[in-house]
Amino acid sequence: MLANSRFNDGTPKRIIYRNATVFDGTGKKPLICDVSVVDGRIQAMGGQIAPDESTWELDCTGKWLTPGLLDIHTHLDLEVELAPELPEVVRHGTTTVVMSNCSLGVAFGNQRRGTDDPITDCFARVENIPKHVLKRVGDVCTWTTSAQYLDHFDGMHLGPNVVPLIPHSMLRIEVMGVSDSVTREPSEAELKKMEGLLESAMDEGYPGFSTDGLPFHFLANQPHTRKQIPTQFAPFRELKRLTDVLRRRDRVWQATPPKDSKFQTVRNFLLTSGLLFGKPLKVTATAAIDLHTNNSIAKLGVTLSNILNSWLIRGRFRFQALSASFRLWSDGVITPVAEEIPELRVLNELELDDREGRLKILTDPQWISEFKTMWFKGKSGFNLANLKRLLNREDNVLNRKLEDMFIAQCPIADWNEQALQTPYERLTGWHADPSRVRLSAQEQALFEKAPKPIGDDAEFFLFLLRQWDTQLRWVASAVHRLTQAPAEFFGLNTGLLTVGAQADLCLIDPAALQVWDPEKTYDFIDRPLFSSRQVVNRPQGVVAHVLIAGKVAWHEGAFTPALGTQAFGRLLRAKDHPSEIEMASAA
Repeated sequence: MLANSRFNDGTPKRIIYRNATVFDGTGKKPLICDVSVVDGRIQAMGGQIAPDESTWELDCTGKWLTPGLLDIHTHLDLEVELAPELPEVVRHGTTTVVMSNCSLGVAFGNQRRGTDDPITDCFARVENIPKHVLKRVGDVCTWTTSAQYLDHFDGMHLGPNVVPLIPHSMLRIEVMGVSDSVTREPSEAELKKMEGLLESAMDEGYPGFSTDGLPFHFLANQPHTRKQIPTQFAPFRELKRLTDVLRRRDRVWQATPPKDSKFQTVRNFLLTSGLLFGKPLKVTATAAIDLHTNNSIAKLGVTLSNILNSWLIRGRFRFQALSASFRLWSDGVITPVAEEIPELRVLNELELDDREGRLKILTDPQWISEFKTMWFKGKSGFNLANLKRLLNREDNVLNRKLEDMFIAQCPIADWNEQALQTPYERLTGWHADPSRVRLSAQEQALFEKAPKPIGDDAEFFLFLLRQWDTQLRWVASAVHRLTQAPAEFFGLNTGLLTVGAQADLCLIDPAALQVWDPEKTYDFIDRPLFSSRQVVNRPQGVVAHVLIAGKVAWHEGAFTPALGTQAFGRLLRAKDHPSEIEMASAA
């Protein structure tokens, strides 16, 4: 027996979690008890479970034992192809991920036809992923059907369980091609083909379908760099017909609303109504990154949700997250929220490594004038734009406040963690009286290149972009909604800690959680596999242990040797978890 010993190599046949505070996932009050796991499933729950010679015991006194966490909004479709163990997911206690949100995914392979490269075209600007990484992913996406995509997971050494959706942009490209999908409406024959492909995918076990309406999601390849991704060109009749497929099958529509049109938002989300359409449609929505600049959206969201789920409308509408602060990472102006602003979008249209091209724009007098007009809009005078700003009702996500833009990384290490407002004030103070502001050698060398006087905060921001381009990594505070939606909404057989269930478990240290400051645990790491850097957040000691399908994946701050060399998680299909309608039919 390996009683109370440190986990070593391989997974014991039997594990007993002793004296854990158990949250079973149903919402009931926690119980302090033992939990035993045998052959990948939960064998028993109760007091003082007897060990045997094959048992490894883990003392969980004072710790929370929960079902593995379910992340229902991810874009891990690409990373899972190159690093199927998804280590940054596992270390957080997440054991199941829903992928292919916001209409983007690889369900139909790389879809390369002629000069089209849809994966690169759709993901590069939306997800801020270098094109060379996307091309590598496209090279391995050799399947051509949604069924083949699901089948290919069988041979992968997955870390967490994976749940892909059918992505609308890729569905349109599959039927219409890239160019036609962003320049015209589909024909009746093309609509029928989309419906047929979606019906087949539901038979294959996809739990739902994703679309997107955020106005700053653009294509990355010529000649369509000024076109948004294909899903945004779908007329309402197309959404209605495709969501009717989901309605009939009790599957989920994941959507981000067209945030600049309250009418379209309400019309689209009324598709959930059982009153209007005979049967409710399950809808899960996310798009709250501009709550910081427009808090009316939060109020609209709560009001809309209450109405849609009322006894009158009879909808099944859920937001994917609750309000919580989050960070938007931006390399210079390379950030999706910049796409919303024409003056910044033109910089994003260039290739990531085209610094010379961006510098040409940044020094163009006409562009500078247009940028400053945008930057100062609503910041002074008595006008509608200023009133909306004062009332926190701005139209754009980017709020143009240096005090909200925190430097995560730049060539002057002393500036890291500071708001851009701080070095701006140091520069203006140094210009006013050099004797009163003490600068480091790096600061002085930089400030000597700046216009004197600097003029205003817009000119300071442009000055830094000209000097450092993507070496200036800043963060805009906003509000995001974090997810705790139940697995049942997606029809997935996971998310519960109960006898007989697959043993996907997470052990949390509440003392470490209480003192954790998420603003202090992010880092930038090199990922040689992707030939790029990645921002991660790694809480220390919060997640003590992660079990996936009865295999120990993470323990006492380290991955176990088997992660990445053998399969832990698996593909979850919606048809493996019967819906209420299917169960009623069977009865």
